[in-house]
Amino acid sequence: MDIDPQAVELAKLNLLIYAVDEQIKLPNLAKNIEVGNSLIESGGKSNRPFSWKDEYKNVFDEGGFDIVVGNPPYLKEKDNKDIFEPVKRSRYKKYYQGKMDFWYFFLHRAIDICKVGGYIGFITNSYFLKNEGASKLIDRIRNELVLVKAVDLDDIKVFGDVSGKHIIHIYQKRKPRTSDKTLYASIDRTSFTGNIELIKTKTIPYAELFTSGNKISFETNGGELFDNCVALGDAYDVSQGIVEAPAKISNKQAANSKTNAHKAGEGVFVISDQELTELTELNVGPKGLGLIKKYLNANNVHRYYYEWSNENIIYADKEAREEISQGKHPEIKGHLDTLREFITSSNKPYGLHRPRERKYFQNPKLLCKGMFLRPEFCYDDQGYCVGFSFSVIIQKDKNYSLKFLLAVLNSKLGEHWFNINGKKRGVGVDIGVAVFRQFPVHSANATEQKQIEVLVNKMLKLQKEHHAVTPDTDKWEILKSEIANTDDQIDQMVYKLYDLAPEEIKTVENSAL
Repeated sequence: MDIDPQAVELAKLNLLIYAVDEQIKLPNLAKNIEVGNSLIESGGKSNRPFSWKDEYKNVFDEGGFDIVVGNPPYLKEKDNKDIFEPVKRSRYKKYYQGKMDFWYFFLHRAIDICKVGGYIGFITNSYFLKNEGASKLIDRIRNELVLVKAVDLDDIKVFGDVSGKHIIHIYQKRKPRTSDKTLYASIDRTSFTGNIELIKTKTIPYAELFTSGNKISFETNGGELFDNCVALGDAYDVSQGIVEAPAKISNKQAANSKTNAHKAGEGVFVISDQELTELTELNVGPKGLGLIKKYLNANNVHRYYYEWSNENIIYADKEAREEISQGKHPEIKGHLDTLREFITSSNKPYGLHRPRERKYFQNPKLLCKGMFLRPEFCYDDQGYCVGFSFSVIIQKDKNYSLKFLLAVLNSKLGEHWFNINGKKRGVGVDIGVAVFRQFPVHSANATEQKQIEVLVNKMLKLQKEHHAVTPDTDKWEILKSEIANTDDQIDQMVYKLYDLAPEEIKTVENSAL
């Protein structure tokens, strides 16, 4: 089945060539390889609707297909709204949700047309395992199917130049039983030689595949290691950083500019100290500098340390936007008016696209880049702002301190949890706000938290000193050694706090960088 007539004809031709080469007789291809939209049963001809039950009445009289296989298209809604819309109006609208991939609809269809006891096999990208937009799909997998086998192909290019991580997932359509297990095979492209016998495999109890956040994890004991914990989102407030739209003029914007008066990299909402100086020198009148906040970018933030690179943000939330439009901040208004053609914010021309609440920047906070190889959380109490590539964590429950959390998140145990629960992107993991909120925070008492905070304060001081001295000097090496020792002390305290058994500690240590 394919919506593209040319693809159908090519498939028929390939089968005919194969039949001639192998000297075998083929069934009626016209009835077995068809043109149509496998997701839509009615509607205009332009949608190529296809009724499975009408076309294959004899199959559905027997309960459905014995086997359903698929390699559906991977499409995000953002750039493919015209493809999503007909399906969102069909019977499959109940399975639609934000951040989903179009191919999810095909697995829903496969479940519907497969008979009970039959098998479903798909090859797709593997991002659905941890995707917030896959919760409805994972609900059906969890309750209506058994994942019999999964082959993680990592980022091996199985389709020519198509990049991304792929997985083969094979299901049996039936209610899960407590005795069910999943055979999982993982292929590492860096070490794979083509010898199938060398592929690592393991068997996982089916019930252990699903995490509390309704994700799928093939790491045994990965998401449910801990007792006596609360979800991070219950003890702390978490937000994505500011979405500027844009921070600076992009290369594409500069190339498409009607005036050619501005260059790529020129600050729009995010401006350098030099641009700020020029801004104030070129304008006369009441200053708008109360709206200027110091800004950190991804290159500024490291584990337990950040370093400002003289960038600032025009913090134009709703209140500030109205003041700018009223002319109360003429320098800022003039600056944004000059750059109006580049501003894509939904609050243009004077407002940030998503400014976030001020509390996330005015209060002490933890900062973390959304994508990392190893956790790089830092502590800030100086009121810095950050962009959308960061997550920001502030205190909500006074019984849980930020510095205590900082140690746990930066620990090897934290790294282990993120590697299991984050989306794999290249060599790192992508951690969104929703994942952060699920992180298990131990319900430590005040004394336990204070003991860890002492080490965190020491680490913050060491990191600051380490970055201030010349690399590869004796002093630099001494500080590096002290940092490693302090890191190890924190790890040991976290293991003890979470009551990890020796085998669990070994698992965590082996998975850390």
